[in-house]
Amino acid sequence: MKYLYISRNQSISFNEDYWYINGIEQKRPIEETRTTEELAKNCTKQYMKNVLTNLFSHFKHIAILTAAGTSMDNGEHRGKTRDGLWRECRDDIKAIIRELHKKQACSNKMKAIVREKNIEDFLSYLILFEKISDVIKDSTGNSLKESIEKKIANACNLELDKSNKHHGEFLNKLVARKPSDPRVQLFTTNYDTLFEQAAKKEDLQ
Repeated sequence: MKYLYISRNQSISFNEDYWYINGIEQKRPIEETRTTEELAKNCTKQYMKNVLTNLFSHFKHIAILTAAGTSMDNGEHRGKTRDGLWRECRDDIKAIIRELHKKQACSNKMKAIVREKNIEDFLSYLILFEKISDVIKDSTGNSLKESIEKKIANACNLELDKSNKHHGEFLNKLVARKPSDPRVQLFTTNYDTLFEQAAKKEDLQ
């Protein structure tokens, strides 16, 4: 069973054979050709639209925090997960780990980070290590940490996909509020500029 949405009063999930709302199996129309995952995702989107509509109409003060999920649904230009960024930097990471082993500096903490493939914790550990030791370089003398940082920056330099309507629709819901209402505060932990690109596309700047 995979869950797409869970809250105190609502859950939407699916498996290979069925999709569920609050654990109740939903009937599939005979002519329906979509998969249970597609049906569950569509239900989730409709539910979230209703939630947002009610939220924006009932509350004056709204602060929104977005994270990696808003970068993933961007068509062919989708963002990478934490595991995806780890794979993107895998060769540099392996080279760094080899050097740490040579220096007998591959601690249990670093081994745990590697097992979890946590790129953010890996960089944090590396930054602290290089402050008290030498900068770890490749065979040509370039910093491996800087190489990883550049690869992450390139991977997060996303272009708003033509099929991506979600960011624009979301922003339009925000600006549809009453002019007398306080401004909505939108924060994101992502490195991309998809919201800024969507705002420009929708002429909201």
